[in-house]
Amino acid sequence: LLTYFAFSLASVAYRAWGAELGSSAAERTRLTASREGFGLLGVLVAAALPGLLSSDLAQGLSGLAKLFPLLLLILASWTLSVTPPVSATRSAASGNLFGDLRRVLADTRFR
Repeated sequence: LLTYFAFSLASVAYRAWGAELGSSAAERTRLTASREGFGLLGVLVAAALPGLLSSDLAQGLSGLAKLFPLLLLILASWTLSVTPPVSATRSAASGNLFGDLRRVLADTRFR
């Protein structure tokens, strides 16, 4: 139960990130579609790779375990090298709970 709760918290934050990145509805849709598409592609590649590495499942999984750290390092390095630096500033909460809540509810992205 605790693991499921923690996964839910992480998932909500991860999925809400796209709403913060996009400045328009079209951009948020594109970001969400890209995230889900690449997630599906990753699942398909992870399922197919052991079979592509070897006809024996045990050897294929062993090969994947050896290849994974290298792929992780290469792809993480590429991601960090092409990601632009953060330049946007956030407005701090005013400290007025009801005023902040009213401002959030007035934003159409949260309805």
